[in-house]
Amino acid sequence: MINTYGNLQFGYNDNPVGNVNGGAITPVSSENLIGWHLLVGTYDGNYAKLYLDGVLADTKVITFSLPNSPQPLLFGSEAYNLGRFFNGRLDDIGVWSRPLTSSEIQQIKTLGQTTYLWSNGATAPTLNVSPTTTTTYTCAVTTNGVSCTDSVTVVVNN
Repeated sequence: MINTYGNLQFGYNDNPVGNVNGGAITPVSSENLIGWHLLVGTYDGNYAKLYLDGVLADTKVITFSLPNSPQPLLFGSEAYNLGRFFNGRLDDIGVWSRPLTSSEIQQIKTLGQTTYLWSNGATAPTLNVSPTTTTTYTCAVTTNGVSCTDSVTVVVNN
């Protein structure tokens, strides 16, 4: 949630537990949040953590127990100001029964992303070349942490 001050917020009821404006962390204004972003909040009983795009943005020491509450679980709304809503779209909301690790959050961030690395340093899915001598090009393709490599040789006849 982006709170009244334009900062990302992860909280319980009306007690925000992870405001991205404490310590040395620069507030994230809605102007900087153009496009899709991954926002993850975790709580382990001692620490509330807020991750933005897979990177830990803030940690707060918070000690409270989560009660069995009849109150609704809200996404994109402030619990203490029910008329205030997130002005954007929410997608792929998930709730776990335990706090995710930073490694698991990074895996979610990169899930489904495919990267390409050619032997000449190019990172696009395709490569246009004009070799003057016979040259072998190798491409490593990685999806969800799994890589495969293939090569092609362009033969130049003099």
